[in-house]
Amino acid sequence: MNKTTKIILACIAGTMVFCCGGGIFMVMGGVKAYQALGAEVVKPGDEAVSAICSNWDVDALVSRSGPEVLKTPKVELEGMFKIWKSEYGSFKTGSSSMTAFNSSADISSGKNTRATYENKATFEKGDATVYIVFSRRDSDPWKIDSFKVVKR
Repeated sequence: MNKTTKIILACIAGTMVFCCGGGIFMVMGGVKAYQALGAEVVKPGDEAVSAICSNWDVDALVSRSGPEVLKTPKVELEGMFKIWKSEYGSFKTGSSSMTAFNSSADISSGKNTRATYENKATFEKGDATVYIVFSRRDSDPWKIDSFKVVKR
């Protein structure tokens, strides 16, 4: 193999190592960002599930909610909560995580983030999964956009 071929192969090998290594750093950065956001969403999610589902308190939901939930008439929320309280009883324990997120930004509205929280919950009378979709603008507090309970 001549000297020119060796130099070309060394350059190709160096470029491949550089590109693959950079990709690894980018992936690891994304994983760390996802984990940080997950921890940031799980905390208010756990607090919300505990406050709302322990006694099926509509006011605990309303106080944490954004405009999407607040569009629903309170009497309708109270009806759903009455059914859930009868079917499940009080919240006992659960295993929670963030299962998805979406982030966007623009000049007029700033950074908007939505995240889906899931709690595989154990209640007095059975198991169910609590799903909450949170949203926030910039660094405002998380607000509940959607709240639902599904029997497991």
